[in-house]
Amino acid sequence: MKSTQEMAQAVCGWLEKKRELFLQYEQATYAITAGTQEEIGGHMEKREELQKQIQETDAQILAVTGGDQPDEGQQLLRRAAGGQAGYEELAPELQPVQTAAAEIRAVMYRIREMEPLVLERLETERKDLLQKIKNVNQGSGAAASKYYQSSMNRKPPARPGFAKI
Repeated sequence: MKSTQEMAQAVCGWLEKKRELFLQYEQATYAITAGTQEEIGGHMEKREELQKQIQETDAQILAVTGGDQPDEGQQLLRRAAGGQAGYEELAPELQPVQTAAAEIRAVMYRIREMEPLVLERLETERKDLLQKIKNVNQGSGAAASKYYQSSMNRKPPARPGFAKI
């Protein structure tokens, strides 16, 4: 079994990776709000991929901190990694874990603050696309569409020789 110091160092490594992933997620989130309409889909896909990687990192942290059966020290380490422990209750070797968790929370806070802007941007793009569709349906090409629709709504002529049921 690893020492508390070794587990804390391993968790700090995973937390650093997690922080980097969240920073990339933050960049992709910002790019949705500031990028072009054509780029939005790619940034959304990037965020989804980063979410998967963050979940994998969380699974690694869980494994390092005892998995399903953590002892008392591993539980405290896990709480520190989640930013749920106070500095006063942590041994000096666990305090860097709490600091790393706080850095992640800061990035998560900035992302959470950007989310309303993302939703606003997506709604604006949706409305713009609907307006473009309406404009196309009202333009010169719309006559063919109206003719097609009217021909689809008419009943075909009855064929001689078939009885109506």
